[in-house]
Amino acid sequence: MKNTMTFAEKLKKERGRLGLTQPEFQALFSKDKKPPSQRVLWNWENGTGEPFTVTQEGVLDRLKKLKD
Repeated sequence: MKNTMTFAEKLKKERGRLGLTQPEFQALFSKDKKPPSQRVLWNWENGTGEPFTVTQEGVLDRLKKLKD
């Protein structure tokens, strides 16, 4: 049986690995055309909302590239 993490778990893990606070994480999106609000990011991390799959991959890739 495959042990897969949810998007929320992956997001929390990456943010924690980088030592980013939620406001610091939100700042990564500040130059995007439509940056997610702090509430949206909180929802993503708590599993009460998720971006589209393509967006999920982009968010995780952006975090991974910060401090590989």
